[in-house]
Amino acid sequence: MDFFSYGWVNEGLALLVMLGPYAWYIAGAVLLLFELHVPGASFAWLAIAAFLTGIYTSAHSFLGYPPPSWQTQCLVFTPLAFVAVLLWRRFGRRIEKPSDRPFLNQRLHGMIGQVFVARDPIINGAGTIKVGDTTWPVQGPDIAAGRRVVVTGVNGPTLVVQPAPEPLA
Repeated sequence: MDFFSYGWVNEGLALLVMLGPYAWYIAGAVLLLFELHVPGASFAWLAIAAFLTGIYTSAHSFLGYPPPSWQTQCLVFTPLAFVAVLLWRRFGRRIEKPSDRPFLNQRLHGMIGQVFVARDPIINGAGTIKVGDTTWPVQGPDIAAGRRVVVTGVNGPTLVVQPAPEPLA
């Protein structure tokens, strides 16, 4: 039996109809589980749309109208999901506050603009500098050992340096 045969589709739709509003609650719960693994609150908004669709599907029993078909349920979910994504783009990103440690996982990028002393001479574009208790490889123009250098960029695990202006006495 082909995986995408009409029988498989019909069985899935029959399950959707049989579960009724619970299908949407399950979908919302699965989307919330995805949210645990994907940063940025992107699936949480879709889960809200799924829960609202489940509430709409449940409402027929106490409002006295016939249960909505699966097509109607999908037509309700689609604009709710669209609006939820728009709301996330509008408000969700504002909630994220800038970090007080923007280079926490990018230590090398945090060194750009800082001045250090060349530990070894930079010969043929390669050398080292000492930062704290760590020695970092550098690339740049030939510079004598003990000379001050400023970090101007990063190339993989290597710092790109230029000679720093000497301080006035």
